[in-house]
Amino acid sequence: MRHYRGDVSYFVGASPYLSLAKLDRAVAFLGRQIEVAEDCLPGLAAYPGVLVEPLEFFYTTLRSLGALDLAFFEGMMSDHTWRGVVWGAWLALIEPSELFQPALVGVRGRWPHNEWLVDCALATVRQDPPAAEHRAFVALAARCKNILSDVPRPPVRLRREPSEAQLARMELERAVIRAAYARGGSEAARAALADTLVGFYAQDHATWARRCPT
Repeated sequence: MRHYRGDVSYFVGASPYLSLAKLDRAVAFLGRQIEVAEDCLPGLAAYPGVLVEPLEFFYTTLRSLGALDLAFFEGMMSDHTWRGVVWGAWLALIEPSELFQPALVGVRGRWPHNEWLVDCALATVRQDPPAAEHRAFVALAARCKNILSDVPRPPVRLRREPSEAQLARMELERAVIRAAYARGGSEAARAALADTLVGFYAQDHATWARRCPT
């Protein structure tokens, strides 16, 4: 099973991948986030009933952890450029699994500027000591893991990638929607979009999840 690429993209896009992309920047970023979290532990423990703006990095991590399974991880690592690799490697540091190892190994060499983070994730998954230059970062990631260890992961639902049959159906639906627009403009096109697969997949993840909570 593959998760819908647009849903995986939503979580990658919401992540602070730029702050984690380079080693020195990531060490400074995590240091600041840990300092805030350790000052706001009661607020973090009350998540999701209580939200404290300075803890958004940890909330963002928790939301992705709520979606994290092998298909989600492989989608990030294969379909979302270096941004997905950065965020996927970060999640593997927080919730390491041997199942993630093939995908991590598979991206080595593709994104040289971010390979240090992949190597940190691999070392953590394999329970190997990190390279000397990565020790400070891995230690900070371990502190983040400890901070989040008792915080419940929110349940996150994802849509499935459309099948070949569904893609064919969507092409037919698009033709109907285009014809409706030609006849009656935007209002007619919106009416034709209702209850279609095109409309189902056109929603971003947050909109879909809000409209379909169960």
